[in-house]
Amino acid sequence: MFDHSLNSKYMRRIPYISGLDELDVAGKGIALNHNVNVWKFNRHFISRALLTPSFSKYSVIWTQNLVEEMMDYWKDGEDDDGNFTTNIVEWSHRFTTDSITHFTTGMRVHAIEAHYNELLLSRNKKPRKSINDLKDATKFFKMKYYDEVYTNRPLTDEEVRGNLWETFVAGIDTTANLFTFVVYFLDKYPNVLRKLRDELDLFFKKLGDRRLDLDCLSQLVYTEAIIKEIFRIYTPAPYTARNSTAKDIVAGLVWPEGTQYIINIHGINNNEVYWDEPEKFNPERWFNNKKSEKLMPHVVFGGGRRVCPGRKLSYIELKCMIALIYHKLDIELVVKDTPLKTKFVLIRAFPELNVRIKPRQNNI
Repeated sequence: MFDHSLNSKYMRRIPYISGLDELDVAGKGIALNHNVNVWKFNRHFISRALLTPSFSKYSVIWTQNLVEEMMDYWKDGEDDDGNFTTNIVEWSHRFTTDSITHFTTGMRVHAIEAHYNELLLSRNKKPRKSINDLKDATKFFKMKYYDEVYTNRPLTDEEVRGNLWETFVAGIDTTANLFTFVVYFLDKYPNVLRKLRDELDLFFKKLGDRRLDLDCLSQLVYTEAIIKEIFRIYTPAPYTARNSTAKDIVAGLVWPEGTQYIINIHGINNNEVYWDEPEKFNPERWFNNKKSEKLMPHVVFGGGRRVCPGRKLSYIELKCMIALIYHKLDIELVVKDTPLKTKFVLIRAFPELNVRIKPRQNNI
């Protein structure tokens, strides 16, 4: 049973629940871990893995390769008119599944390739012959839903499994869902798409035959502004929570130990006190706006001890996806008046978003 006295100085994400012990997740990973010493050790391990410069540099290389592979499948699946009609939600989740499994284990489940072959079969076409083992790819993809001094000890097998499980959950859905929101908003705001294309055309012209790298991605300032604005206006994870481990004063009132605080991230992101015309989709607000930049780290990826350790990887993946795809391809909604209707189970997502993908017109 968990000793609550270990947490007198720290905020938990949720209160202690005996069911976490029954599920054998109470003392593992970081999201639901109530043991402060174990949480700190795991947090240190994940941060050192995801936030190093060498990891960031490699993630650009790997993400570019994976995006180009996915685009090859889209090209291969074109109809006689040069269009590939598909559900972009499924592709984006397959993409992040392949990405995060590679980053965490060094191996791939080939979820993208398996999905493409399944699509071909559903359309009465012969699937590609593959050199990879695809039989468990879709099964794995669907399964993912349902002392204070750091030591140099190795992680136990249970800690490794706990950290991997949480990395899969946190690293797949949020980034995938955000990309589908990008697709939706760029279709609805052609003026933003034009400005994005202007930046991408100039960027790739200067890049020439070189591959993407971490340094050059910093030049994609308008691309990053689009990502930030969609994070703000349609945050994939609109709420988060903290549970107090000691009596505290909040908003001038005394709250007892065990108080559950719900942080309304969506409300903060759309509050007129903090944002000018918050209901307006406006990537330009991120230029020379110190107020926005100050708020951003705290309303998307959290802050303090529990700030998301995968925030850099998320931006790298999204920048690479947007830059490579929108420089070469046109993506339009199959149904132009598709409403902004999502489902919400911990995170917000499109259940389906059908798009038509084709080679970009007037691509320089």
